[in-house]
Amino acid sequence: MIEGQAANIAWSAANATACSASGAWGNPIDTSGARITTQTVAGSYTYTAACTGPGGSGSAQTTLSVAAKPAPAVPTVSISLNPASVTVGQAATLT
Repeated sequence: MIEGQAANIAWSAANATACSASGAWGNPIDTSGARITTQTVAGSYTYTAACTGPGGSGSAQTTLSVAAKPAPAVPTVSISLNPASVTVGQAATLT
């Protein structure tokens, strides 16, 4: 991903009654769902979901890697003179 692009984060927890989020996102979260996230700074972002239910607790995490935007292209400039040499009073074309 490039800085400023959106990513969809989806999660699902079976046999869970409650979930919480930590890392690059915040609470609250349902036991299943999706969110759109947009990171504007290059880096690694970890998203963790921790859920509890009658049988105990569990968690999962994923990491989103965000790359910097490429640098803008350097301008291309050209100039020419025809003819390159003239005597006084002659014309030349600069393009």
